[in-house]
Amino acid sequence: MTPEPTVEQPSALHRSARYRAHPSPAQRQVLRRQMAACRWVFNAVLEIHFRAQQRGVDPPETRTLERRLVTELRGRRRGRHLRPASSAALRFAVREADAAARRWRYTGGDRPHWRRAGTPGSMHYYPSAVHPTAGVVIRGEGRRARVQIPRLGLVRAHLHRDLPGRPVRLTIREDDGGRWWIAVVCDVEVQHEEATGRIAAVDLGAGRTLAWVVWIDTATGEHGRYSIPAAEIDHRHEQQRLNEIAARRARCVPASRRHTQLSQRLARRRASLANRRREAARLMAKRILDDVDLVVVETLALKGLIDAGGPDGARLLSAGMAAALAELRAVAERRGKKVVAAHRYLASTHLCAVCDRRADPMPLSMRTWTCGRCGTRLHRDYGAATTLLRHSGRAGMPPVDVRTRLALAGA
Repeated sequence: MTPEPTVEQPSALHRSARYRAHPSPAQRQVLRRQMAACRWVFNAVLEIHFRAQQRGVDPPETRTLERRLVTELRGRRRGRHLRPASSAALRFAVREADAAARRWRYTGGDRPHWRRAGTPGSMHYYPSAVHPTAGVVIRGEGRRARVQIPRLGLVRAHLHRDLPGRPVRLTIREDDGGRWWIAVVCDVEVQHEEATGRIAAVDLGAGRTLAWVVWIDTATGEHGRYSIPAAEIDHRHEQQRLNEIAARRARCVPASRRHTQLSQRLARRRASLANRRREAARLMAKRILDDVDLVVVETLALKGLIDAGGPDGARLLSAGMAAALAELRAVAERRGKKVVAAHRYLASTHLCAVCDRRADPMPLSMRTWTCGRCGTRLHRDYGAATTLLRHSGRAGMPPVDVRTRLALAGA
């Protein structure tokens, strides 16, 4: 039996809470100038790293970049465009760009992209003005709350729920829909729940079903399976509405008032779809993690599948599988549970859950198949989840008869 590795459980973690902000028109102008300064600093750090990479030399240290771009340049005449922003926000932009560039150069990460200046309707190009203060000042509660922003004053916000813990950092940004948001990062304690001895395996879907789950109790041998439906979204109707709004926007003069209004409407409709998928993923994670200690998930190269295009990539993109995996890991971290990813090249869909024989490639429309060795008729998704459960790192678990009942088609 393979020994289970001991993992030290953290006692505290960061959790972000997002609230709607309502800055005044004067405050919006100041915030946009601050974000433009942060964007300029971010791009300047990337340019320094790109030039160092072309010359084959090491880039300056992070503190050296902060001193050059924040401390020294702000005091000069050519750096007066950086003065509206606080030094804390500029230093955070330097660290963010420096960390992204170093990941690209030394650890094989993705090449960081420039942050372009956009119109007020597409403020996602601007970096968020982040103020890592020792304490976030919030006055009032509910719709009458006020949040203290450095070099800006009190900004009206709607605190629709309490903070999850002690606030340590604050972020304010404008989305594509023209709405302002305040995100507060808090320190929260991990809620370690009582161990149940159950292990679950999850096979994610890209259609009307979000996940197929099989589980087993390692102590009693009790087992079961169930499916979780996806968010009820008519993707064809929603895509048609998005195309209509985009076509109307294309007939408008760029940067005009009507063009900006349609851009904001398009962004808000997309955000509404993303929120519905995220809510379905949150409910899925809560249901799976209620009675289990360990969850085994498949490792999917989602970026490669989506970039390849075609019907499979579009289906994965509309299903929000990446958001479902991220939400499952986030909820498990908050509740002190573990999510284990199977090997990337484990073909869980094409392996027989009973005898481990690899089947021939199957189209997505084939939901059941028969193993050529043992003759078992398997459900495509429950069989994949059972295979993941078998490769969870516990030898001989689950037994053959249990695997047969979990993966059997029509059971």
